[in-house]
Amino acid sequence: MKYAAAVCCMAALLGVGGHHFYFTPVSYISIDVNPSLEFGLNRMDRVISVTPYNEDGTAAVKNLGLKNLRYDDAIVTLLGSEEMSGYLTPDARISISVVSGNEDKNAKIQERVMECTGNRYGAVSCHAGSGEDIKNAHHAGLSFGKYQAFRKLQSLDPLVTAEDVRGLSMSQIQDLIGEYTGEPRDGDSSNPEASRDGDACNPETSRDGDACNPGESGGCGHKGHGCGRTGHY
Repeated sequence: MKYAAAVCCMAALLGVGGHHFYFTPVSYISIDVNPSLEFGLNRMDRVISVTPYNEDGTAAVKNLGLKNLRYDDAIVTLLGSEEMSGYLTPDARISISVVSGNEDKNAKIQERVMECTGNRYGAVSCHAGSGEDIKNAHHAGLSFGKYQAFRKLQSLDPLVTAEDVRGLSMSQIQDLIGEYTGEPRDGDSSNPEASRDGDACNPETSRDGDACNPGESGGCGHKGHGCGRTGHY
């Protein structure tokens, strides 16, 4: 009886521990076009939370079932969805920001994001953030990707507030920044070198040397890999 009780106690502890392991976020990805939202990722790179930061974000993710997908699958599913198609106009700018407590993990996620987006969805820029960014962004009621753009704009015009940019798209914010600096906005298609940390993105290269093209083995959009699948989970 004592042995059986011990086994039951151990199973219960493992159940609690496993739940905590799976549902504890360790990394975050912010995706901002006009829909503005954040993914929380667990240690297995699965999306465990999807938090919209405006009405467009709520509408965009409402029927996509992104939770429990790998983050790369979730991004491709989101950007390739009918719900997002109206926002991905030729002049749209997609800002994707990544925060992880581990620098190597942060860089790996950024690299994978650029591999799976490439030039397929328009101009995509990928940035690193910090835990402090998340804290301050959430306090301001913004995703941390939009918060980063807001802080850049505010450094040029101290009178700008978080409320001023809350309803703006990333293209509009970048246009305002460009008016002050005279520089092309982040991810401008006229600058093919613009990507993560200024490095050129090669959408033909992905992890393990596989092409990151729909239908290619191991690439984004390949059914066996799961990138780009839609539906409810």
